[in-house]
Amino acid sequence: MTKISNENRLNYYLDKYNIYDFFDTDIKKYVELHFFKKGEHIYSSGEDLEYFYFLVSGKSKVYILMPNGKSYLLRFYNPVQILGDIEIIENSAIQCNIEAITDCYCIGINANIIKNIYLKDSKFLNYICKHLSYKLSTASLSSSINLLYPLENRLA
Repeated sequence: MTKISNENRLNYYLDKYNIYDFFDTDIKKYVELHFFKKGEHIYSSGEDLEYFYFLVSGKSKVYILMPNGKSYLLRFYNPVQILGDIEIIENSAIQCNIEAITDCYCIGINANIIKNIYLKDSKFLNYICKHLSYKLSTASLSSSINLLYPLENRLA
């Protein structure tokens, strides 16, 4: 991860995705722009959450490693997606690996700032709830398709 000190690029992404609208209070002094190279991990399972992210450019994949050594792909992320929502709400370590498939830019806010300030922000919590409900519904649909259809149907 590389911190990018480019105010214009940061403002471009904040405006493009209306990220200010996700909060009741001003977040400008807390946001940072981070760059992840293709193949770099944004999050690694088991580590402590340092930053809460908005994926604003690029594509990433979310996966878990199974006890037998195989990886299980959960989903792909495209902009604008929030990363670290479950860990912030549960106050837990990172649960899944998130790897940049292409070069990615993320807007990061220190996890301690989110926990101490923005978990009391109703607008922010509403936004997180919408994202969590979307993730739950898509995960449920994906799981049911994987369980109910044979492999040749899923591949088609």
